[in-house]
Formats: sequence, structure tokens, C-alpha cells
Amino acid sequence: MNAAKRFLTAASVTIGVLGVGALVACRQELTPGAQSGAAGAERRPSYAKFDDGNYDFYFRNGAHVYGDCDGYDSEPGGKTTIYEWWQSDIEKWADRLRAAGIKPEVYKTTSIEHCWARFDTDLLCGIGYTGRERWMNNTADDKAFVAVNGKTTQIKHTRCMTYARAGEGFKLLADPALRFPDITGASVAQRNRTTPSLLITAKNPWFKDAETALRNAGIRVLETYADDYGGIQNYIVVDASNIDWFAYDL
Repeated sequence: MNAAKRFLTAASVTIGVLGVGALVACRQELTPGAQSGAAGAERRPSYAKFDDGNYDFYFRNGAHVYGDCDGYDSEPGGKTTIYEWWQSDIEKWADRLRAAGIKPEVYKTTSIEHCWARFDTDLLCGIGYTGRERWMNNTADDKAFVAVNGKTTQIKHTRCMTYARAGEGFKLLADPALRFPDITGASVAQRNRTTPSLLITAKNPWFKDAETALRNAGIRVLETYADDYGGIQNYIVVDASNIDWFAYDL
């Protein structure tokens, strides 16, 4: 049982569950919105499994929600919890989730620092990263996780991970400073597929390790592209049909 789960269990006696229309957070700005969206590793709660950052949440109902958070937890078959320090930030997450057709539980307590909202992980396809947090993403310790048949595989030194349903193209932030690969061809191919796919990027020398890890996990590799100049243009496309869950850690 991870730290987040132990916390949730221990806190269940003292935590008050708020209704959808009665959000109360652990911190409220003296000037509303003054701190909203301000990132920083110092605000990540110690019990959050995944680091703070700007993530993409892909839901099974087709909704795509993204935004900055102060860390999150997600367990296949369990709960996904998004953490925020400020009231205005957790309210924004609750609004985003409701707009996506998700009804989050929102909690407060006087014994911890962070506000949080959670929902069943089964509502998700997974969580990716498409480049919106470029200022903190040096890829030195970025990791992707994919779960198949109850086994989770970790892929180290990734640069991004994006999901597309059948008939849709992939989306990465178009910012020259990120130097993400040109995925135009991959998107065209995905629009002609009848299955969902994940696109993962990794530079050399970790690219081949990522491909090997995915194949060893029983995931079908659909397409790879590798360059000979450090791997800026590298990407792997895999069939996501048998992937139960995926997550990204900045």
C-alpha cells in the first residue's frame, strides 16, 4: 500500500466530504487568484506519487482534461486524486472534471495542507504529458507507466506521452523550444486506424530501451521513428487496445 493510500485510510475518519456545490479548500488566497497556477515542487505533498506539473487526463467517455496540479495519485482499479494548495485551483479542477462528465469527490480537513479531488481511475484511459510544462521538463527523470493484465511497466527518460482514439490525430504542444518530434505522419496514420494508440518519445540512448520495455510488456508496437542526431525526432506508437491504464511523471 503506497503512502497516499495509507493517508486516505487514516484520514477517512476526520475528513469531511463536501458536496459538489460546497467546495472548501485548505488555503484561500487573500487576493483570489493571486497564487492560482503557480507551480513549484515545494508545494507537492509528500504523499503524492506523481510530481506536480501540467498533465493531460484522457477519459473513457472521450473527454480530454488538462491543467496544472501540485501532484497526483492514480492506481489502476482504484482512485485518482488530484492535489492543490489553493482553493481557487481545486475549484478549477472540479469545474473541468464536471464539464467532462466526471463527478469528483472534493475533500477538506484541518490536519493536512492540500485540498484534493478524486474519482474512480476506471473512468480514465490514462494520464499523459504533451508539453505544457516546458519550463520544468528537462526529461532527466521523466517516467511513463503502462499497465497491461495487472502488470505495470515503467519507461524511463521519456519526453512526452500522448493518447489518441481511433480516427483521431495525436496532439503535442507546438512550441519550438520543446523540440518535440514532427508527428504529422504519425497523426495521419492514426486517423486511419480503428484502435486507440499511445505515442511516446524518448531521446537516444533510451529510445531502444523504451521500445524493448513496451514489447516485453506485451504491447504491440505499430510504428517507430528514430533519427541519428541525438533522438530529437524519435517516437514510438503503440496499440493501446490492451493497455488498462497509463500515467506520466514529470
